[in-house]
Amino acid sequence: MGLLAAPEFKPSLYKNIALYQVVCGALAGMSAAAAFFPNAEAVILGLLLGGLLGWLAPYWLKHMPLP
Repeated sequence: MGLLAAPEFKPSLYKNIALYQVVCGALAGMSAAAAFFPNAEAVILGLLLGGLLGWLAPYWLKHMPLP
């Protein structure tokens, strides 16, 4: 979640915020799926769902209580 939230707090440090959030979300989803379900279908689904969560990060981060 920190990788997805970082560009929202300091946008001047990132050139392409949307691409960064999609890639970080996809990698996080892929690694979580590989850790819990080590088969190809789960890893691909984790990659896609993580990318979707990264793409939608600007919308759902507004509703998260962050310190």
